[in-house]
Amino acid sequence: MPLNTLTIALRRIRRRPLYAVLNIIGLALGALPFVVTAAGALLIAGLTASVHALRAARTDPATTLRDE
Repeated sequence: MPLNTLTIALRRIRRRPLYAVLNIIGLALGALPFVVTAAGALLIAGLTASVHALRAARTDPATTLRDE
């Protein structure tokens, strides 16, 4: 079944290459906002974690324990 589907897809690409390229570009552009959003969320999460880790590393333990 997958081999038959692949054969049909390749045959359609050979018959109408411009149409196939436009379809592939359209699918890629449709998924682009989701990829950009996920990358942005991971970047923000990484920056937040690293800032908190640096802040915790630079804090003097003696003053932290004195306040508790």
